[in-house]
Amino acid sequence: MYWEFAADGTLLVARSYFLCDASCPPDYDRTYDDEVTIWRVGTALTKLLAGKDDTKLLDVDAGRILLRDPSKKLLVLNADRKQVGAVTPHEVGAPFMSGAAQVVGVSKGSKRCGC
Repeated sequence: MYWEFAADGTLLVARSYFLCDASCPPDYDRTYDDEVTIWRVGTALTKLLAGKDDTKLLDVDAGRILLRDPSKKLLVLNADRKQVGAVTPHEVGAPFMSGAAQVVGVSKGSKRCGC
């Protein structure tokens, strides 16, 4: 199992997953992240979302969580796991959030995330 983390202020979020490198049934011919789970980390782990295969944790900002689902849609959740926004960007780049407004940017050439 692998873990990734993103944080802003008092909100710490984790993504756990198993890496299937052509080794998981029934898809022995492809590489993907399996059993993706998004967690809020505090005094205990709180499960926010059981994501689809290959769901990525991209950013945390101003109490919100930015995810990319396998269809390349960007999802914005609040800390209570409620979806508060969704967009499918036309450009390929590194998505990020900025400030308390519902703003998601896609920056070409940014090294901000490895997605």
